[in-house]
Amino acid sequence: MRSYEQYCPLARALDMVGDRWAMLVLRELFFAPKRFTDLQTRLDGIAPNLLSRRLKELEARGLVARRPSDDGRTSLYEVTDVARGLEKAMLELAKWGIQFLGSFEGDEPFAIEWLIPVLEEMADRAAAAGVHDVYEFRLGGSAFWVHVDDGDVRVRPGHAPGTVDLLVETDVDTFLSIGFGALTPEDAIASGRARAAGDLTLAERALDILAPARTFSRLSAV
Repeated sequence: MRSYEQYCPLARALDMVGDRWAMLVLRELFFAPKRFTDLQTRLDGIAPNLLSRRLKELEARGLVARRPSDDGRTSLYEVTDVARGLEKAMLELAKWGIQFLGSFEGDEPFAIEWLIPVLEEMADRAAAAGVHDVYEFRLGGSAFWVHVDDGDVRVRPGHAPGTVDLLVETDVDTFLSIGFGALTPEDAIASGRARAAGDLTLAERALDILAPARTFSRLSAV
């Protein structure tokens, strides 16, 4: 195992997960256990031999475990309790990194699950105080929904299980443009880039709670 050989907790942490792709492998396994082929699909661009090497290294370091799948024909990889301690640190790193995303050009892999934990973590609980709303967002073939309950904000993948107060259908680029303040919901709807149903007056409130641009502006004003 390569090492920085420094008696420093940050250096030790990077010894464990600092190799290329290692943290993205763990990101995928935090969502759910996966087969090797599942990881290949989700981590577009990683060579099979490199993925195999990273999984073996993470196993050896006690961060990933392997068990038989339900059908017994393949193996499932999952994170260990030791790795779970890294989840919050990775979320904080993702929150910091969201400001560097830039515009979505459409030629990079994207999965809504990569954004959901950050949206939930960064949601403005003060703006959500006294609010009882359910929003659903459909982005191409993906969807997620948001339950706001008097300051508590939960963001989950898939379709909302019941009636929603606001439904928005758009593409990833438009959704991110609105979230980062480059496009208003009104302009997106007027141009046909987004469609909305339900109580349209809730769009501004949803943005106050969820939009990264508004969160960053409030943080910079403190």
